[in-house]
Amino acid sequence: MVCGKYGCGKTTAARALAKELSGFHYVGIDEMRQEMGLVPYRREDNPMLLDLMDLSVLHALRGGHGAIVDRPHQTYWSRARSYDAALLFDIPVLLVECVCPEATAKERIAARPSSDSVHLPSNDPEITERIRKSWEDVQGDFGHNPGLARIVSYIRYFSHIPRSVPVNITEALCDFTARVCKLLDGIRAEEMEKTEK
Repeated sequence: MVCGKYGCGKTTAARALAKELSGFHYVGIDEMRQEMGLVPYRREDNPMLLDLMDLSVLHALRGGHGAIVDRPHQTYWSRARSYDAALLFDIPVLLVECVCPEATAKERIAARPSSDSVHLPSNDPEITERIRKSWEDVQGDFGHNPGLARIVSYIRYFSHIPRSVPVNITEALCDFTARVCKLLDGIRAEEMEKTEK
């Protein structure tokens, strides 16, 4: 599961992982919105999109595949949807939180074309302020549900550097977490800037 505030590099990181990790299905909210014809962006479409994303993830898991889920996951309860799927199938979760300085995120958002109908007003840097206000710290998830520390490995990915910092590593995902960190750390800053715009 890849999460983070707008402009922090979620989609670039998720797509890079999907390209390199065989056996994983990419499930992105932007692509789902386009596939369903839900453009231009309307906030009221989000609950249905999240339900459809959950179904796509469950379909992948039932088929014996992994899923790379690309959406903001702003709150614990949003992230808990993915945790619940993992508990249902008794599989571990790797949570990648993408972070960058607010100024970098605002620059990336401002550089997006105004004709981008998939995102919120896609070139409005003030969106980062709204997301910042509603953001719930990922590390707090482990306080909400202490059992998560057994099934959820957690990486903070600093997309502007790029550098991955493991925060919690489960025994089941130790090697996989190291592989993902190496892949993320290999994303060049230029690629991140180009893709996030």
